Amino acid sequence: MKKTVKLAALMMALTLILCSCGQSGETPVYSQGLEDNGYYTGIKALDHVTLPDYSTIDIPADELREGVEYYLSYFAPHEEVTDRAVEDGDTVNIEYIGYVDGEAFEGGSTGEGGTNVTIGVTSYIDDFLEQLIGHMPGDSFDVNVTFPDPYTNNEELSGKDAVFKTKINYIQGDIDFDACDDAFVADNFEYYGWTSLKDIEDYCKLNYAANYVFESASVSEIPDAVREHTVALIMENYRTSADSYGMTFDEMLETYLQVKDEAEFREMYSDYIESEASYPLIYQAIAEKEGLKVKKADIRDFFKENYGSSYYTDAKNTYGLGYLAYVTLHDMVEEALAGHVAVH
Repeated sequence: MKKTVKLAALMMALTLILCSCGQSGETPVYSQGLEDNGYYTGIKALDHVTLPDYSTIDIPADELREGVEYYLSYFAPHEEVTDRAVEDGDTVNIEYIGYVDGEAFEGGSTGEGGTNVTIGVTSYIDDFLEQLIGHMPGDSFDVNVTFPDPYTNNEELSGKDAVFKTKINYIQGDIDFDACDDAFVADNFEYYGWTSLKDIEDYCKLNYAANYVFESASVSEIPDAVREHTVALIMENYRTSADSYGMTFDEMLETYLQVKDEAEFREMYSDYIESEASYPLIYQAIAEKEGLKVKKADIRDFFKENYGSSYYTDAKNTYGLGYLAYVTLHDMVEEALAGHVAVH
C-alpha cells in the first residue's frame, strides 16, 4: 500500500515533498547530525526513552471500523430520503431559478444537479431555506424573498423582491457505507494510494499502533542534537513556505508564528519544540529495539512506493542521504508497529 498520508504525530518537516532540482555542496541542514542509516550520530535513543510493551496492541473491531468509516466519509454517498417532508435542520438537495420583475437574473440558478443546503446552517437571503420546511421531495414551488439593501454581492438586486422557482430533489440521509466497496475506494482515494478497503484498514491499524506507542512512551531528556535538528527542520520548512508564498522568511515568521526571529521562536515555543523533538527520538528508540537500520535499497523502495519511482538522487542532493534515511526509517518503524496489532 502506498502511503502518501503520514501520521499526525510526524513533525511538520516530514511533510515536505521529497522532490526538487538537484544541487550539490555541503551537507544540507536536513541531514546535519544524521547518519546514513537514519539514526542520530552518537545518540542511543533508548537511553532517553522508555517504551511501553507493544508486543500486542489490541484494537477493538468496532474502533477499527470507525476509523475506516472516517476516511470513507470523505467521499461516501448519502442515502436519498424521499418519503417524508423537509424538517428544520435537514440537509436538502434543491434546484432553483431566480426571477426579478419576471426576468431570470445572472447568478440566480443552481444549474444541473442542484445544490445541497442545510436549513438553519447554510446562509441564504431572507428566509429562503425556512420556506422549504414542510415540502416533500419532488415538490416544485415558489420561494419569495427580498434582497437586503444594500446587497453587496450584486448591487443591482439591492432591496428587490425575487421569486425563486424551486424544486426539492431529496433529503440527504445517512452515509451509505454499504456502497463503499473496493471499486469505490480505487475510484476515490487515488491520492492516498488506496485501492481497497483493506488498504484503509491497514492504514488505520498503523495509525492506531503508532499513536498508542507514542502516547504511552516517556522521554526523560531530549539530547541537544535532536532538539537542534528539530528546530532546524521547522525553520527550513518555514523558509520553503515563505518562498512559495512570495514572502521573506521574517515576514513568514511574523505572520504565522508572531515572532521576529529564530531566537524569539525558541523562547516562545519552547514547549512545542520539546514535544516535536520527542517524536524522532521515540522513532529511533523503536528502531533500536526492532533492530531497524536503513540501507540504500530501503530508500529506493520508499521512493518507489510513495512517489512512483525509485530514483532519489535529486532529493539526496537537496536533503542529504541522512534525511532520506531518517524519513524512511520512520516509515519502517510505523510498518513494524502495525505488525503488532491484533483486532478483537
